[in-house]
Amino acid sequence: MEVQKMFQSLSAYVARRLYDGRYYEIDSETAKSALDGIASVVNGIVEIEIYKGNMFCLHVTGQREDIREQRFNNGGHAWNGLAAP
Repeated sequence: MEVQKMFQSLSAYVARRLYDGRYYEIDSETAKSALDGIASVVNGIVEIEIYKGNMFCLHVTGQREDIREQRFNNGGHAWNGLAAP
């Protein structure tokens, strides 16, 4: 859950920097790099629409893998969902 909060916070920060015309400054680049690290272990496709500073989620596809459920379904010791692709 903490990673999701961090992703949301960094995404909002980068969006503000983009709106302010500061997308390529060092702090924006650092935030984008952190977002790339978080997003690298996610699979799926999210279709969005952006209009006047608002983002609307249109459709989400992909395999949702809940690590906790998978762990306990496999006897409590398998952490397959944690391995990066």
